[in-house]
Amino acid sequence: MDLAIFNQLLWNTLHGDFLYSSIRGQIIFNDHLFPILLFLLPVYAIFQHPITILFLQSLFLGLGALPVYILAKEELNKTLACAFALLYLIYPALWYANLYDFHPEVLLTFFLPWALLYFKRGNFKGFLIFMGLALLCKEDVSFIIFMFGIYALITKRSKRWVLVPAITGLAYFLISFKVIMPYLNNGAGYKFIHLYSALGKDIPEMIRNVFTHPLVFVRFVLSPPKLKYLFHLFAPVGFLPIFSPLILLIALPTFMESLLSGYGPLYNIYYYYTSPITPIIFIASIYGVKKLIGLKLIKRQWLLVAFLISTGIYMNGIIGPHPIISTPVDYNLYRVRQNFIDTIPEETPIVATFDFLPKLSSRKEVYSFHYVYFGRDKVTGAKYVLPSNVEYALLNFNDGLTFHGFKTHESKKNLENFLEEGRWGVVSFKGSIVLLKKGYKGNYGIYLDENGRAILKKLTVDSLQ
Repeated sequence: MDLAIFNQLLWNTLHGDFLYSSIRGQIIFNDHLFPILLFLLPVYAIFQHPITILFLQSLFLGLGALPVYILAKEELNKTLACAFALLYLIYPALWYANLYDFHPEVLLTFFLPWALLYFKRGNFKGFLIFMGLALLCKEDVSFIIFMFGIYALITKRSKRWVLVPAITGLAYFLISFKVIMPYLNNGAGYKFIHLYSALGKDIPEMIRNVFTHPLVFVRFVLSPPKLKYLFHLFAPVGFLPIFSPLILLIALPTFMESLLSGYGPLYNIYYYYTSPITPIIFIASIYGVKKLIGLKLIKRQWLLVAFLISTGIYMNGIIGPHPIISTPVDYNLYRVRQNFIDTIPEETPIVATFDFLPKLSSRKEVYSFHYVYFGRDKVTGAKYVLPSNVEYALLNFNDGLTFHGFKTHESKKNLENFLEEGRWGVVSFKGSIVLLKKGYKGNYGIYLDENGRAILKKLTVDSLQ
C-alpha cells in the first residue's frame, strides 16, 4: 500500500494537489515529514509511474556502497574497501528495505554514509549538505543529527561540529513534533505514540514505569525477538561494530525507537526501519577493523577479507529474502490483473484491495479496501467512511493481507454494509477477482453467505474463496 500512497501523492503534486494521498485522506505531512519527496519530483515528472520511485530507491541503496568504499579505502586499504563495499551490497537488511515498497527514509542509506564520510574527513560544508538532505527524509532523523553533535563533543571536535548538528537536530525535532505536525493534525499529539503503549499510555507514565519496574523494562527491551533483531543486524558484519561503540552512539536513538516499541516491524529487519541504522553499522565496522589492526589482533589481511565475505554470503543465505525473490512469477495472473485495470476509466474514483493499488495510484482518487473491511483508520482509530463518489471496486477476495490481516469481529458487518449501501453490480470476474460498479445491472449479483464469504450468484453459486 505504501508504494501506492507515495506514487499517488507525487502524481497528485504534479497535477495540482500538493502531496495529497486519498488513501490516507490527507497530505503526507500529517503522518510524517518527507520533504525529500520534492527533490524526486523532477525525475518523477518525466516518467509518472510507481516504477520510477522504485528505481530511484534501488539506485540510492546501491550507491550507498560508494561512500562505504571510499571511507574504508582512506582508513584501511583498497582490498578491504572492496570487501566492505561487497558486504554492504549483500547486507540482508538492505535487501529487505528495498523489497518493502517505497519509503523516503530508505534514502538515508545514501545520505548518512556521505555525512559520516565528510564528518570523518573534517569537511564541514560537505557534512552540512548531507546532514540537511538526511533531515529531509523523516522527522525522527533529527535524533541522529543531534547525536552527531554529542559524538563530536566526545571526540573533542571544534565548537561548530558540536553546536551545529546538536542545535539543528533539536530545533528540527521541536519544529516537527511541536509545531508542524500538531498544526496539520488540529492540535493532536504525535499519532504514532501508540507504538510504545506497552510502556504506558503516555510519555510521563512510560518514564515512570521504566524506573518503578526496571526488571520488567529490561526483559521487555531484551526480549528474544529483539535480541534476534540485534543478531540479524550485527552478525552479517561479523559483530565488528562492537569494537567501535562510539560511532554506534550516533544510532542510539534509532535503536531505542526499535527496542522500546511493542510494534513488531520496528524490531525486525524484514521491513525498512533499519535504513537509518545500516550505514552507521558499516562505518562502525570499518573503524572496528581499524582498531583491531591497530591492536595487532589482525595480522593476515586475506583471512579478514575471507571472513568478511564468507560471513556476509552465509548470513545473506540464511536470513536474506531468498524465498521472496525466488518465488516463480505468475505472468498469467499479472495479465489477468492488468486486464481488469485496463477496463477502469483513468479518472474514475475507485476502491481496491492491496494488490491493485500501485497500478491504480496514478489518479486523483484511489482508496484502500482494507479500511472498509477493518472499519477504522488503524493509525488514528477514527471510523472509516468511504467517499460516496467512488464508482468502482476492484477486489481480490484471496488477498490475505486484507481479509485476514485486517479481519475483526466487525468485518462481516462492514462488508455487508459496503455491498448494500453501494448497490454494487458485478461488471466482470475471474477466479477470486471481482470488478464491481456502483448501480451496475448485470447478470451476476454479489452477496455474503453465513460465514461472511463473498458469493456470486446467477443460476448457480460460485464461491470466490
